[in-house]
This record gives sequence, structure tokens and C-alpha cells, in this order.
Amino acid sequence: MANEKELIDAARKAKWGNYLDKPKVWLIDKFTGQRVLDIGCGPNANYSNYLLERGKTVTVIDSMPKFLDKIKNKKIKKILGKAEDLHFKDNTFDTVLLFDILEHIKDDKKALLEAYRVCKKNILITVPNDDKILNKSGLIYRPWLDRTHIRAYDGLAIKELMKKCGIKKFKIYKTTKIGLFSLFVCFFEKKQVKARNIYFYFLCICKKIFEMADKITKKVSPFYMTSMIVVFK
Repeated sequence: MANEKELIDAARKAKWGNYLDKPKVWLIDKFTGQRVLDIGCGPNANYSNYLLERGKTVTVIDSMPKFLDKIKNKKIKKILGKAEDLHFKDNTFDTVLLFDILEHIKDDKKALLEAYRVCKKNILITVPNDDKILNKSGLIYRPWLDRTHIRAYDGLAIKELMKKCGIKKFKIYKTTKIGLFSLFVCFFEKKQVKARNIYFYFLCICKKIFEMADKITKKVSPFYMTSMIVVFK
């Protein structure tokens, strides 16, 4: 598992907690109960703040003291702890959030079982999607893009994890299509960008062009960056 410095660096680069992702908001609006536990809330706890605005009761838990210190809303109950060891009674919360968390945890089975134990209604999960076709080509959103990722999940891996945990009721949604620019970035970031050579500057020059192409190609792209899972209890 990543150390504190690596997690802080990843949070800065990926802008954790700086925005609300539309698919996650959809998931929250559709499935969230009244009492919510946000596991691995990260800096600012943006989804917890969103839930508070909608009248929910929210508790957050994170293993990073610096992330918890950035949460200024006093209505949010903050707890320093780990996903694999939740000090709550069974069925304490209606809904548990595991947004972009399981890929960072060595024992994802234990973390999921703990979330299942303390939830009464459901668990909302998002994980990076692992696409076999793109894996073979080397063009894929992979753990090397975020050094704190231990793994990504394809549909089979998700089903296997659920089976290990004895969870039978769940639904998988695929979201965030990967367009042309994203694949281009993946290829050059993996092969060239780390060296900050001519390919890096070429990528910077072409960025706006490919961002425009991304909007078009995403509409027909068969590839997805993220899997969302709703676990029902």
C-alpha cells in the first residue's frame, strides 16, 4: 500500500476532492440512504459536503490526518482509521461510500466485508476499469498512471471479489468513456513523457486539438475508464 507522501502527491496531481464527478453524483442521488459513511473521503470530502447539502447525516473516515484536517465543515463527523478495520456496530449506516478506494487497499476483500457489515441498505463503489483489449495494446488507464493504485478491475475481477465476500446482490455500471486524446496520453505517458523529452512537448502542443477530438470519439468509444458497483443488502 502507498505511503503518506505518495498519497499526498497523488491527491495533488489528480486533484482529489476538487470537483464532483457527474457519474458519482448520479449514483449518490439514486441510491444513498439517510445515514452515510464515506470511507477514504480524501481532502475536502467533496461528496460528503454534497450529501450534507441534501440533508444527509455524514461520517467520514480516512487514514490520512492531513486529509481530515482539510475538512472544515463541522457537521461532518471525522474519524482517523482504516477501511479494513471499522469500529462501528453492524448496520450502523444506511449507505457506505467506497469511491476510488479499493484499488489502493492491499486487502480489498477485508475492506469490502467491513463496509458490508456496517451498512444497512447498500454500498456504492467506484474502481478503475481494466479493459483486456486495451491491455494488450498498452493503451489503457492503468495503475502506472497513479502509482498508489495496486490494481484495476474488469467485470470478472469484480464478480470474483463479490463471490469471495459472499455478496450475491450487486449491479455493475460502466462510465467515463475513453476517447482519442485519453488513449494518446496513455501511450505517450507510459512510453515517453516521464523522460520529459520531445514527445512530452509535442503532447502539450497537441493537447487542445485532441481534447476537441475526445468529445467526438467518446460518443462512439467502446472503452470505459471506470466501473461503478452498487451492492445491495
